[in-house]
Parts: sequence; C-alpha cells; structure tokens
Amino acid sequence: MSGMNADRRRESLLGLVHQLGLEVRLEPLDEGQGGLCRIGRRWQVLLDERAAVAAQADALLAAVVEFISADALAAARLDDLYLLPELRAELEEQLGC
Repeated sequence: MSGMNADRRRESLLGLVHQLGLEVRLEPLDEGQGGLCRIGRRWQVLLDERAAVAAQADALLAAVVEFISADALAAARLDDLYLLPELRAELEEQLGC
C-alpha cells in the first residue's frame, strides 16, 4: 500500500477510474469489497458502500489493474494520464512494470 492516506488514495483512484471511462457504483454488497464487471457494453466497478475507505481503495486498484491487464488500449492511455507519483508507483508495481 502507498504512503498516502486512504481518503486521498481512494479519491485519486476514483479519478483514474473515471479517466479510463469506467463507471463506479456504490452498492450494499453481501461479500467482498466489489470489483470490475461488465454490464452490457459498459465496464463498471462495484464497491461495497459499507466497506472502509481503505478497502474501497484496494478494490479500485484491483479493478484498474484487471482492466488495464485486459485492455491494451487502456494500458497505452495510462502513460498519458496524470497520476500522483505514489499512485503511479503502486499501479506499476501491481502491473509488474
């Protein structure tokens, strides 16, 4: 996990998710903290609205990693997006860059 606080990390990841064109839905989930899913033609990230901010941030990061790993165009766009240095380092570590 990065050195930034959980709120800032979650907000930064939400910004990245939106820049990648993904929708975020907060739902009261029974298990887990959510994740990436495809509904029709749209990619969405489901987050448990009852989960702690840090857990939501972890779920957002996992969804971004999954999406980028599955979509070469998203991976290429990542280089053009501004990310906080701590977040970029964490994402690159997760992606094995």
